[in-house]
Order: sequence, then C-alpha cells, then structure tokens
Amino acid sequence: MKITAFYPAVITDDAEKVVEKMKYFGFNVIHQRIISPAEGVSEYVMASENNQRTDVVCDPTASGELHAIRVNVDDFDEAIKMYGDEGFTVVKGPSVMPDSKNVRLAAPGKPLILLMQHIKKD
Repeated sequence: MKITAFYPAVITDDAEKVVEKMKYFGFNVIHQRIISPAEGVSEYVMASENNQRTDVVCDPTASGELHAIRVNVDDFDEAIKMYGDEGFTVVKGPSVMPDSKNVRLAAPGKPLILLMQHIKKD
C-alpha cells in the first residue's frame, strides 16, 4: 500500500466559515465534491500558492470543528486493515462513490483519520 496524499483536514457543520478563514490565510478552493449524498457530507479541497493543502469537510452532524488527517491510499482494504491493527475503528462510512471510497476512522488518543482511495477508471 502506498500513501498518495497526506494533509490536515477540518470537519465542521459550518464549512463556509472555515473556508473563508482559510482563504484569509492564502488558501483557495481547488475543487468541491459530495462525499456522501445520503448524509449531506461534502468537502472542499483547498491549496495555497506553494501547494500546501487542507480539506474542509462539511458534515451536518459535526458539532463545532474536529481536526483530522486526510490520508489518500492506493489500496483501501489494506489501509483499513493496517489502521484496524493499530486500534482504529470506523466511525463514519464507508461511502463509495463512482470516483472514490472513503471512511472516517478513530482510535482513543489518536487523531481522526479521513481515509480515501480514488478509483481509477479504465
């Protein structure tokens, strides 16, 4: 398994507020997408001029702001097993979209992990 991306993320019920704050610090939205239509979860991927990235995840069930680490991988199942072996459990998801799979993982005393694999079309 390879990690293809790794950067901070903010999970919030007020994404617009966080997006505006990140714009103040020099970040711009490079794309927005729906993560889980049934749950109303979407994300803004933001980048600075020197390509530092962060995600802002809009989750109506979040209370305030949660901080997490976004980890993109090339083998979703292997990554879930690896994190499971480290004590992480699924707290939201998995959600499978035509272009990606994602899940939120948590473990006591460890940061939240937003795990994602982009699905490549043949």
